[in-house]
Amino acid sequence: MYPEKPGTTGKIKKYDVLTGKTIWEIPDPYPNWAGTMVTDGGLMFYGSLGGDFRAVDRESGKVLWSRKLGSGIIGNPATWKTGGKQYVGVYSGIGGWIGLPVTAGLDLSDKFGAIGATAMTKAAGLQFIPQGGELNVFRIYE
Repeated sequence: MYPEKPGTTGKIKKYDVLTGKTIWEIPDPYPNWAGTMVTDGGLMFYGSLGGDFRAVDRESGKVLWSRKLGSGIIGNPATWKTGGKQYVGVYSGIGGWIGLPVTAGLDLSDKFGAIGATAMTKAAGLQFIPQGGELNVFRIYE
């Protein structure tokens, strides 16, 4: 939960579960708190705490599409099809334990506040993530 190196506190990675070797990874300035979703079409969707919602080629790790949302993403992406069209949606809005120091306005100089979340918030710069919540829905084109 603390920066691995300056500018990288989180990453999304694909690795071989048998060998433990990393196949590819995408570094992020903030921890990744949301889940991922993969499609039969070879896409992986995920959101970053910095508010970036991305579609990634799940084989190569290449970011194919990215959209900056209004706040950090801790929700899990979902997909559905209606009227012959496929959609993907995700809820954005910093919250949960990782967002508590920001949303509750806790004193970030108290390194033990919220069971250490205040110190992690300060170290990772999470106080700079805009607050708010919204459901974001995008149509997937073939």
